Amino acid sequence: NFHSPKDVGWLRINTQPVKTQLMTWTTRWIDMHVACLRQTVIEKLSTLDDFMKQVSKGLDLEVVDGKEGKGALMTVMEDIRDVRKAMDVTLEIFTPLQDVLNCLKAHGSDITLFPKIAEQAVQDYLDEAPLLWDAVVKKTFRKKEEILPMQMREVDAIKADLEEFFLEMRAFRNEFRSQAPFTFTGTPNQAYVMMDKHAVDLLVMENRAKTNNGLEELFELQITKYPELPDTRTELKLLKYVWDIKSLVLGSFESWNSQLWNDIKTDDLERITSTLLKNLRKFANETGVVKGWVVYRSIEDEIKNMAIVLPLVAELHSPAMRDRHWKGLAKVCNVKQVDASDSKFCFEDIMSLKLHEHADDVAEIVETAAKELKIEKKLREIEKQWSTMTLDYVTHNESEMFLIRPSEFVIEGLEGNQLELQTMIGMGKFVDFFR
Repeated sequence: NFHSPKDVGWLRINTQPVKTQLMTWTTRWIDMHVACLRQTVIEKLSTLDDFMKQVSKGLDLEVVDGKEGKGALMTVMEDIRDVRKAMDVTLEIFTPLQDVLNCLKAHGSDITLFPKIAEQAVQDYLDEAPLLWDAVVKKTFRKKEEILPMQMREVDAIKADLEEFFLEMRAFRNEFRSQAPFTFTGTPNQAYVMMDKHAVDLLVMENRAKTNNGLEELFELQITKYPELPDTRTELKLLKYVWDIKSLVLGSFESWNSQLWNDIKTDDLERITSTLLKNLRKFANETGVVKGWVVYRSIEDEIKNMAIVLPLVAELHSPAMRDRHWKGLAKVCNVKQVDASDSKFCFEDIMSLKLHEHADDVAEIVETAAKELKIEKKLREIEKQWSTMTLDYVTHNESEMFLIRPSEFVIEGLEGNQLELQTMIGMGKFVDFFR
């Protein structure tokens, strides 16, 4: 309790503004809380009253036997279902609502000023509400007994429809497994068209299953679960993701096609390829089911083939490659010619050779070119060495003829070069071009 003014040592404080603000905010919060409780009581009782009137009116609907009475039967069954679902919840709200009214009255709220419910004061209506609800429940059970024969005939018809739908569901599942692009080898765009069709069919089956479950609930039958639907939905999503990956991989590889031969940076391309393969296998490890799909294996093969091709492309950039080697490559790849010196020769041209199918032969050609270059360089060194050597001539003792007398330097060079040439001859096919 703050007296105003309030002295604190040498400081005098006017506490009146603080007290005024505290009272103002306290009053606001009290009013807000009271309004919330008031609205809760009115809304719940109004909703209950509307529901009981609606159900009571629906239960008064006459249900005739035969097809012409099916619509009325469904309407009545919906009301019976709604009452059945609301029974436990409704019985539990009366006591809490009375507690709210008691709380409001205890804190000075005049509940007689609350809006009326069904032309009655809120307290009066709440006192009668349990009896009114009990009357609706009893009326529901009487109506249920009245329409029982028609209900049972409709149940038999529904069971027959459910059996037929079950067979359709199995056929739908089998069709999806056989016709969805799990093994399709066409383009991603074609696969997307196929998946769109299956997605529409799946949505239709899901809606039909939902309708059937609604009928089962309406006629108090056991709710049938259709595992085919979530399984298909899951597989369709995974399949779409796999084809998205394939589209990404093919798009990435196709974007390299325009790179000219001298501009190809295989290190960068190999790094991208390695990342694609790593991400693909990570996805497969998280969702193991895709590993058995042909489309997944096709993506893996595409990336693996590229991983084989790119090192071969790097090796083919070797300066040891000569025209004869490119002709040999053309022969191995069953094409007319491979002209890497052409200014328009690009990545697409080299990919058309399908190097991954001839990896060993290509590697052998590159190795041959490298070995031949070494031999060529050594032969040039020997030729250059001998082009500068000189021979000495001496007079014969018994005649005027001159004899060749090689110097020690020439003899040493001859012996060394003979050894090197013998080594070259032992290199087999790599020396055939120089014979």
